Amino acid sequence: MDKIMNSLQTHLVPVAKKIAANRYLSALSETMMIVLPLIMVGSFACLFANINIPAYLAFLNSQPVLLNALTSTQAFTVNLIAIYVVVILGYKVAKKLEIEPLTTTIAVLAIFVMLIPAELNVSISWEWLGYKGMITGILVGMFIPTMIKWIKDKKMIIKMPESVPEFVSDSFSSLIPIALVVIFAQVINAIVVIAGQGSVHQFIYTVLQIPFQHLTSSLPGAMIIMFACTLFMSLGVHANTILYVVFPMYVANGAANLQAYQAKEALPNIVTSSWFMHIVIGGVGCVLPLIVLLAFFAKSKRLKSVGKIALIPNIFNISEPVLFGAPILFNPILMIPYIATSVLNVFIGYMAIAVNLVPRMTGVEVVWSMPVVLSGFLSQGWQFALLQVILFFIDLLIYYPFVKTYDRMLLQEEAENE
Repeated sequence: MDKIMNSLQTHLVPVAKKIAANRYLSALSETMMIVLPLIMVGSFACLFANINIPAYLAFLNSQPVLLNALTSTQAFTVNLIAIYVVVILGYKVAKKLEIEPLTTTIAVLAIFVMLIPAELNVSISWEWLGYKGMITGILVGMFIPTMIKWIKDKKMIIKMPESVPEFVSDSFSSLIPIALVVIFAQVINAIVVIAGQGSVHQFIYTVLQIPFQHLTSSLPGAMIIMFACTLFMSLGVHANTILYVVFPMYVANGAANLQAYQAKEALPNIVTSSWFMHIVIGGVGCVLPLIVLLAFFAKSKRLKSVGKIALIPNIFNISEPVLFGAPILFNPILMIPYIATSVLNVFIGYMAIAVNLVPRMTGVEVVWSMPVVLSGFLSQGWQFALLQVILFFIDLLIYYPFVKTYDRMLLQEEAENE
């Protein structure tokens, strides 16, 4: 076991830390965290507009102003998610590349919109402003600032005299780079259209986004991602290192479910961002059952103390006190159930929905810190809340023998030190 741990620490941890330090993935993570509250507001508006209670629906239909307020809130938040992602991501990437962020963000937004099929001065295809345009938005938000940075580094700019005000100089220095990236984008779009692929958005959605969503949203894909998240966490590298890459797809899955829910259609996706966050009881590693065991059943003074300290924060899915206090990090005895419970929960949670024991998630985004059971009720209903309770006891049984073993070991150490 020591050899395995040393090998992981020597080979895997440095790679994981490099991934975590990547400025593009960091910018993407920051973007999704900024966008998430807006998505939550829109998804709850959709939920309140579609609660399937006849008396409530009759009341809403008799109040067209209120109904319009709810539906328009959803339409201009969740249904425009790609716009918000591309704007914020373009800004964040520009800041990290140390180029002028506002001008770059305008260029990023303009190019993203240029690539959408449109009837000039009449209409634009709204479907690409929502979850279908997510991957295109991410690619544009990352690539265009990078290209502008490269052009500026090559000194392909109009340089004004030092006596010219800075804001004027910045405008002229951005002129050629923005012109070149716009021309580049239009050439790529023309090639895609001539090749019969419809548009850049359609091409990227078909070739990249759909396969990637299917891969990450399948049962094996979700289990592998959860395994990687828990392994990284137990080695001291945050799970966001993995979630940076897949979370936009899970958000897109949720947005697709929300649109289907609003249209009274079958919900297409099992794996959504809310499902992935709340299928683990007490956060990544399912540590709430572990903390309960430590606080109320451990005999070791150290473990009992850690359990009592960690209990209140973990009600809100904050796991750091037990992660560092028990510790779970680099501790093979607790790493095994920490990983196993999370992967098993993904399997059980996926299969429960696949065989129709639990309905699919409506797409309502519930904040990660929402307490267990309440998070399940808000994101789907009583069925998912009940599933969380069942998973809690399953995770408790998995943790129990490992906690017992670790508790005995620490009791012996404490007895020797007295």
